[in-house]
Amino acid sequence: MLECLIQIGDDFIAAPGLHLNSGSHDSITMQPKSLPIKIGNRVWCGVDVTILSGVTVGDDVVIGAVSVVTNDIPSDSIAAGVPAKKIKPLQRGKDKYLWTWAKR
Repeated sequence: MLECLIQIGDDFIAAPGLHLNSGSHDSITMQPKSLPIKIGNRVWCGVDVTILSGVTVGDDVVIGAVSVVTNDIPSDSIAAGVPAKKIKPLQRGKDKYLWTWAKR
């Protein structure tokens, strides 16, 4: 049995139907393999998002519903599609509080 690390940062939110698949295989030999998945801080995944093996999702990212993430998604971005790609920057004000942050 193969095992692989899945790391999820702080303030992660996922709608129903999130799939994290760290398993894969060689397309010629069918030899199983696995690669880690890394998800940064303050990431929100819409409904029915799939994130595949070997992908890193940066900090402050929104992934649109029904997207399939096959490649890395950079920080501070909104990504969507099949395969998912950055569609525009995420412009979150640094002075704004997220709902999970304690008010000071």
